[in-house]
Amino acid sequence: MNKVWQKVDDLIMGCDKIILSTHEKPDGDGLGSAIAFYYYLKTLKKDVKIIQPSPFPQQYKIIDPDSIVETYSENSNEYIKSSDLLILFDIGNYKRAKNVSSIAIDNNIDIACIDHHKNDNLEIFKAFVIDIDIPATGLLVWKYLKYKGLDASWNIKIHNALYTALVTDTGSFRYNNTTSEAHDM
Repeated sequence: MNKVWQKVDDLIMGCDKIILSTHEKPDGDGLGSAIAFYYYLKTLKKDVKIIQPSPFPQQYKIIDPDSIVETYSENSNEYIKSSDLLILFDIGNYKRAKNVSSIAIDNNIDIACIDHHKNDNLEIFKAFVIDIDIPATGLLVWKYLKYKGLDASWNIKIHNALYTALVTDTGSFRYNNTTSEAHDM
């Protein structure tokens, strides 16, 4: 797994301006993963935005206390076009990011993916980490942050976002996909 993370990490480190997104009608896993990654990228001094293809569900407001998640509008076009990288979380298919991924593709912007869903269009990604045996994309983000050597000093915003991601996709640890690693996280 370290080689896969290294490819994603090399791509991120070579970029200055990054867009994060998930699927339309986002859930806690996609949003939590993107929000946690946003705060991580800010520690690296990256110019980063989360641009969603559909409105932010208010039940997740607790994981976005700074209102960092933007809903796509035509005003987003210039930022997307001038970005170096789009990272998609919990997407299943890049087309589910609607205009966000379409604009990136049309402007030859590199796209990466971190996901726990099967993806049929892997050729679109410059780098990806996809593990369909893991219960939530947020667990993959947690593994990446551990790979980067981050420890318990992460800020509470990252913790809340990743916990929401995990709780959402494990049904509060009741679904059959819940693993010992999920409990460890």
